[in-house]
Amino acid sequence: MPQPVWSPLAEPKRKFKFVLNINDIPTYTIKTTDRPQISVGEAKHEFFVHDFYFPGRVTWNELSITLIDPIDVNTSKKLLDFIKSSGYVAPSDFSETPGDVNYNKKTLSKRAFVSTVGQITIQTLDSDGNVIETWELKNPWIKSVNYNNMGYGDEGLVELSLSLRYDWAVLN
Repeated sequence: MPQPVWSPLAEPKRKFKFVLNINDIPTYTIKTTDRPQISVGEAKHEFFVHDFYFPGRVTWNELSITLIDPIDVNTSKKLLDFIKSSGYVAPSDFSETPGDVNYNKKTLSKRAFVSTVGQITIQTLDSDGNVIETWELKNPWIKSVNYNNMGYGDEGLVELSLSLRYDWAVLN
């Protein structure tokens, strides 16, 4: 007996059934997210008129996220606070007084970023709301924040773009 082309019991993963967890950012503010991406480098060996390729290093690519910016949560400020908590001190806030909190915070550090941002996960849900897979980003830090644009002719929501860099990801 031939197998059906598509079983009515099979449920594919759906793009809109996900929850992205970032420390202190409400999940309802997340509009879109990439899933982790891997690139494999290559080494080329030339021999006479032939090229031979060998796999190189594995690189985990940046992850892009789009968020909305509600007034009551102020995602813009939360993201800027993440940067500040990771060691950034604005020139207007720099202090030359050894007792001041901004005296020792002169540069960003990966350790501070990872500690501030916390564990980031992307959970895929089934139709019943059960988690069916979880991506965990290891050692994530914020590479860029784009506060995007506004316009008088646009009735859309204010959005933010966030780019994360991480060392690797684990799929559970």
